[in-house]
Amino acid sequence: MINAASTNQKWNFWASWYENLWVQEVSLKPTRRQLLQSLDQLVTPGKPCRLLDVGCGTGQLIQEILHAFPLVPFQITGIDYSEGMLRQAEKNLASFPCVSLYHLDAHEIQKTGQPFDIIVCTHSFPYYKNQVQVMHRFHEALHPQGNLLLAQAASESWYDKVALFFVSFTTGKAHYPAQSTLATMTQGLFHLASVTPIRERWFMPSILSFHFKKKVAL
Repeated sequence: MINAASTNQKWNFWASWYENLWVQEVSLKPTRRQLLQSLDQLVTPGKPCRLLDVGCGTGQLIQEILHAFPLVPFQITGIDYSEGMLRQAEKNLASFPCVSLYHLDAHEIQKTGQPFDIIVCTHSFPYYKNQVQVMHRFHEALHPQGNLLLAQAASESWYDKVALFFVSFTTGKAHYPAQSTLATMTQGLFHLASVTPIRERWFMPSILSFHFKKKVAL
């Protein structure tokens, strides 16, 4: 089982250094670029959009979304379990009144108190202790026509497993579900609209960007 308290301490430690870590260039920035491309297909200038960033970290993705789509009237909510990360996010996003930040675990999404048009979750999903339950929380928090953009490293091969083992020394233990495992987790909850590999450096493990559409019971 993943030790949430231990993982939280690690992210609090890394918070002030996070935006300068080596993984920014080889993993996090490429992921954010892909997420912006996916969002471009889902948002419309002038049309209000409620967006939730789960595991928002220091707010980098939220900043880039607001700069990339200045004509979209966003209401953005960011949640993170790390107090250190949220303190940095509050500094980075202080000039954006459309952003609200909450110290919440992913299992507590319902406490944000509103349905969302889009949920984004980048690289934090592997650290959630009950991933099936979190998928249900995503489903519950979305409007009937809502979209989930999920990006993460995935254990698709033996090389991925070895590489991610060494990553754990920096970030702590995590469970990186393969695409087939996510298919099982999302059954009955989401349609898989697309999956895009993100791999700009040969030595990086598999990183996959998923676009899920919410299923609605008939």
